Amino acid sequence: MVFKRPIALPTNEIFDKKQSLLAQDPSFKVRNVRGRTIEQIANDFLVVYNNAWAGISGFKEMELKQALNTVKSMKPIMDPDIVIFAYYNEVPIGFYINIPELNEIFQHVNGNLNWWGKVKFLYYKFFGKREVMVGLVFGVDRAYHGKGVESGMIKYAEKHLAKLGRYEDTIITWVGDFNPKMLKVVDNLQATKYRTLITYRKFFDESIPFEKCPEIK
Repeated sequence: MVFKRPIALPTNEIFDKKQSLLAQDPSFKVRNVRGRTIEQIANDFLVVYNNAWAGISGFKEMELKQALNTVKSMKPIMDPDIVIFAYYNEVPIGFYINIPELNEIFQHVNGNLNWWGKVKFLYYKFFGKREVMVGLVFGVDRAYHGKGVESGMIKYAEKHLAKLGRYEDTIITWVGDFNPKMLKVVDNLQATKYRTLITYRKFFDESIPFEKCPEIK
């Protein structure tokens, strides 16, 4: 499922309570990636990804080369103010990664990314009016589940992103029905369902029993 909410909408008080408790620990910090190198971002992404998901429901451990390629592919469209990481003693423990809604930019290039199209893309990326940012991925190191890290990143976004004045709405994508913890977070954010995505699977050998993706604990 895909959800949508206004960035300026105040968060539920449950996030305030959890974040206020976490804020008492000076070892915990949340910041965006402005000023950080591609290599630093990739390494932070790698650490959180592997500690949050590796070994769960078919997620394989990521290698640094793959993380670097992922971050490099995002660089042309990245807005460093909306790529957010949480740290404990400077070790990355969570990420909340967003990008601008690309369709708001691509509509100005008429589907043509020749040299002039690229110039227009960059112009509208930095100076054009944008209304929506898209949340690509949100994750927390399993060792820090239940400690309010999610709330810390969400409150950081509430405090800093609304001030930017660049985006009016955020899209939260993609939250599977096998992820009840994240669905609860979305519900507490008072986000509305925006789209429903359905994955179909066809077995060539129909004797193989179908098994739904196991619930993430």
